[in-house]
Amino acid sequence: MSKQLLLIAALSALATANLPSCRVPEPATVASDEPPTAAEEEWNLPRNLSECWAELDRVLPEERRRAIRDNEGGAIGEHFGAGLWMRNAWLLWGGGHELTRYLDSVGRDADGFSRVYDGDSRSGYILETYRMHLLHPESAEEEIVRMEWRQFEEMMRRFDEEEAPSKTSGD
Repeated sequence: MSKQLLLIAALSALATANLPSCRVPEPATVASDEPPTAAEEEWNLPRNLSECWAELDRVLPEERRRAIRDNEGGAIGEHFGAGLWMRNAWLLWGGGHELTRYLDSVGRDADGFSRVYDGDSRSGYILETYRMHLLHPESAEEEIVRMEWRQFEEMMRRFDEEEAPSKTSGD
């Protein structure tokens, strides 16, 4: 095994320390677009962002919640920590259960394109809205979703401006 793979494995183990263990479902359970099965319901999966935030409040130590809240760069630092745990414990790579359908619907833009479409984008979206929830605990889930959209649209606008070819005089 290469040194890089060993380093990634070690960092992943450290990042998920102190988080509850999770069972990985059978692939057929994960890949379905059908309503939740009895097995999925048994797992007590969160159904919306408020339930995700409540579960994160329950499982994350105060210092991790503070670090997520205070990270101006967003929640990306938890991709291999709480994000990895969520992707496995909440079946975010699969689809067809209530949480993934919910995330797909709130992540859709006016053109019908969903930017919350796979395990990575789902856990990132949950973590970023969780960060906003920690910053604005008085705000309702719907307002947090609107704030996150405004932030995303502003980020994309800045990205488009930076990527646009610069116009030079004399050409």
